[in-house]
Amino acid sequence: MIDRARIREEVLRVIDGNAEGLAYHGPSTKSNLVDVTPELAAARPIAEGHSIWELLVHIKVDREWAIARLRGEKPEMDWWPPIRSQTSTDWKSLLSELDEVQARFLEVMQHASEEDVVPVVRFLMHHEIYHSGQIALLRKVLGLSSRPG
Repeated sequence: MIDRARIREEVLRVIDGNAEGLAYHGPSTKSNLVDVTPELAAARPIAEGHSIWELLVHIKVDREWAIARLRGEKPEMDWWPPIRSQTSTDWKSLLSELDEVQARFLEVMQHASEEDVVPVVRFLMHHEIYHSGQIALLRKVLGLSSRPG
């Protein structure tokens, strides 16, 4: 039997970090967003790379995919949906949506079949860590201080 409470804590540590914002790998996704303004999030300092904004929209889609998989669905996802507007209001909405989809994921995970939880959570965490690392590098390129870790 899997320990859902422990798995939940691991997911929260990757996304939210501990009291200092640290995850197992370094800065959590949320701590990487400290001091990121809508303008910095929309910036594309690496010509062929993604912006922080695009990475967060992609992370949100991944979390939505994970919810669907835990519900037994096999969704077709637009993994990199176009971003139509990048205002301050849109940025606040995106951050709020990320929190909301995280809460939904954690709730669905509590009731999902055991055989689905481990592979879906493993994918979600590895995927989140990968893109959070990209955000950490973009922070440096954009002149923001490094987060703890």
